[in-house]
Amino acid sequence: MTPGGIGGLAGDPGAAVAASAVFRVAGLAGFVLLAGGGLFACAARPAPPADRVVRRVLGAAWATASLATLGEVLTEMVVGAGPGGLGRVPGIPAALTPPGAYGSGGWAARLLLLAASWALGVAGLALPDSQRLRRTVTGATAVLLVPATAATWVLGGRPAGAATGLRDLGVRTVHLGAVGVWLGGSVMLGCALVTSAGPGPAVSAAWRFSRIAVTSLTIWAATSSYLSWENLGTGPLTLMTSRGQLLLAHIGGLTLLLALDALARACVIRARPGRHRRDRGGPQTTDRALRVVLHRSLAAQLALGATLLLTF
Repeated sequence: MTPGGIGGLAGDPGAAVAASAVFRVAGLAGFVLLAGGGLFACAARPAPPADRVVRRVLGAAWATASLATLGEVLTEMVVGAGPGGLGRVPGIPAALTPPGAYGSGGWAARLLLLAASWALGVAGLALPDSQRLRRTVTGATAVLLVPATAATWVLGGRPAGAATGLRDLGVRTVHLGAVGVWLGGSVMLGCALVTSAGPGPAVSAAWRFSRIAVTSLTIWAATSSYLSWENLGTGPLTLMTSRGQLLLAHIGGLTLLLALDALARACVIRARPGRHRRDRGGPQTTDRALRVVLHRSLAAQLALGATLLLTF
């Protein structure tokens, strides 16, 4: 950003809000890919050449999130994007609005957590299956880093001086972490399915990640419904309002997302290596047909998940 650009932002609150929102969206996108991709790398252990693609995406996600964080710092330092009270950006969800009074310690903690998440993801890709203890420790540490990193975005997204209860902050942190794990991991799974040398390694990676995916998706559905209901209120006619109808549509979308995830999981179970030896009787579905269903189900999940994330 040039000095002239900085001066322009300082004299234009609207441009400052827009710049901060862009940095925040880019940072959240990087966090999503880093959180889900790191866990996918540790749990799914994709085989070559998919592992190289996952490693590159992890590096790009880390660089994007880190640079976007530095952009947020610059915006706050130069134009006071949060403490100046610029408020919400019309049409942008609350999670994407400019950060409030956060402090240099919070920004430094986020940068360190992002670097640690990237390092653990790369380490998870490099560890062989024989080192089960080290793989377990690496995966457990990556799981702990997800809510810690998500908390830096939740805390940084509060308006300056806003009073928020610990329960609300905790639910929002778990919510953002679950979204990151499911969405980022699903993107990495899509990359693995497209770039794998054959159906066996890709299906094996999908099977290893499936439990993490369904757990994070369930947590996302629960926390999203809770936060939506808290914002809506508890009056007897609240569901008759436009916000109430939007909540019902949101719950319906999450239910459909869970159904699509169950379909993909069923395809993975049937297509994983060795499954045909345990099946007795009945016609066998071809691997190609199962992979087509799995690919389309995953694509539909990503499209629906991104829509739910951006519209509510």
